[in-house]
Amino acid sequence: MGDDKEKKMSQRELDEALWKAAREGKLDDVKKFKEQGGDPNWMHPWEPEGRGSQFTALHIASDNGHVATAKWLVEKGGIDINKKCAYGESALQHLGGLKGEGRAEIASYLKMKTAMNAALAAQRFKAKMGNKAAA
Repeated sequence: MGDDKEKKMSQRELDEALWKAAREGKLDDVKKFKEQGGDPNWMHPWEPEGRGSQFTALHIASDNGHVATAKWLVEKGGIDINKKCAYGESALQHLGGLKGEGRAEIASYLKMKTAMNAALAAQRFKAKMGNKAAA
């Protein structure tokens, strides 16, 4: 007797599936697992081998040079661009000095997004402080 219904994945399975899809640059799968509830900020406890609990989906996609996946995670995937891995580096900091296809483009993109986020935070702070001074 075959069951046509797809087995519902646990949260842990969704998180790991999203992480592995990001590692492989399979953007459609990343989107699918995110839509199903996968957490892109989850850190894999066993991989990369010997370095478990270090990388988010953004770290691993960037490390492997998957430009489109990294950009989607930042723009639409709900990733925390500043989340630090187990040894204290953001995805941008992790890329520092690494060479390989796609890595320089991702590093430039992450620098730009980090600067934009800082500028927006400064604007919000100034507006908040201005509102307090006027009150």
